[in-house]
Amino acid sequence: MSELERKNGPSAVAETVTKDGRRIGTEVLFSAKDITKTFGGTQALKGVELEIHPGEIVGLVGENGAGKTTLLRVLSTLSRATSGSATLMGVDLKEDPDKARDHI
Repeated sequence: MSELERKNGPSAVAETVTKDGRRIGTEVLFSAKDITKTFGGTQALKGVELEIHPGEIVGLVGENGAGKTTLLRVLSTLSRATSGSATLMGVDLKEDPDKARDHI
C-alpha cells in the first residue's frame, strides 16, 4: 500500500492494465470528471475531464476566453464548479477544500 493510499484511501489510486494483461497500480495525483462552471447564462466550462499522474507535465492551451483561468480557479478551490467532481491526492475538492489546499 502506498503512502497516498494510507493517507487518503484507495480512491487515490487508479489501475492500469498492460497489453499482456498485467495490472499496474498508478497513483493519481489529480482527477477531474465532468467539470462544468456557469456564470449566469454563460457556460465557461463544459464537461472537462483531466487526470494527472506523478511525473507528468501538463499545459493548458487555448484561445482567450476558452476557460483556462476558470479551470485553474476551480482546481485550486478558489471557485466552486457548478457540477462535476475533482480530487487532489484523493481529497475531494468540494467536500474538503481546506485539506485539498494543503496539497497545493
